Amino acid sequence: MNNKTIKGTSVIGIADAERFGQVTRVYLDPGAKAVVGFVVDKGNGLMAPTSAVRVDAASVRSLGPDALMVDDVSALGGDETVARYDDLVDLDTLVHHRVVTEGGTLVGQVASVSFDEHTFGLTEVEVSPGFFKSNKVIPIDQVVSIGSELIVVVDAVCGDQAPAADAGNTENEASEPFERVIETGATTNE
Repeated sequence: MNNKTIKGTSVIGIADAERFGQVTRVYLDPGAKAVVGFVVDKGNGLMAPTSAVRVDAASVRSLGPDALMVDDVSALGGDETVARYDDLVDLDTLVHHRVVTEGGTLVGQVASVSFDEHTFGLTEVEVSPGFFKSNKVIPIDQVVSIGSELIVVVDAVCGDQAPAADAGNTENEASEPFERVIETGATTNE
């Protein structure tokens, strides 16, 4: 499951066979690299007012391709997610984060984030290196840290263990100075 496919998934109570709404947001604990909660929109259509509630990942009985299943209405509330809200990251905000190696090489931007439907642990990050280049899938064990603007990955993601000094090449778009990537939000070729 990933940040794109989870959106709009129905949330259903098993005990009373009731649809409570649909998933509109997913919350991630960046330190644990795991999904810890969901926001469920209880709106009943275009003309009905919407109201959102939270569901803790611990309250989810199962997550299938068509529905997120909870025991009953008592799962709606998300007390743990609400209590930790300031420490959590909306999974959608990771999209477009810059991905940089420990050695300072820009890998690209996050295209999607996948997680396991049973454990809710992140499994991989799909990174787009730019136009006309194939996306790169980075397993979660190669992700060092997730921050508010960046994701840092191991150097091996770019194929080398450590940044190499490139004696003859001064124009390497993948190794643009780190500060410039952060300040401008984009890379440029000069």
